[in-house]
Amino acid sequence: MERLLLIFQESFIKILEAGIRVTIPLAFFSFLVGIVLAVLVACARLSSNSILQKFAAFYV
Repeated sequence: MERLLLIFQESFIKILEAGIRVTIPLAFFSFLVGIVLAVLVACARLSSNSILQKFAAFYV
């Protein structure tokens, strides 16, 4: 039992660090993609082109 606790204590920071290295950039990239998509859909909704308006309305 003590050996398992020691292994956990030694590897926890490494595992946490690896997870943060993946999670933070992934969240940032997802945020950017979401913002770009939102702006494109908003522009399509405001467009005078009826096909774009209908597509954006369907998407939303």
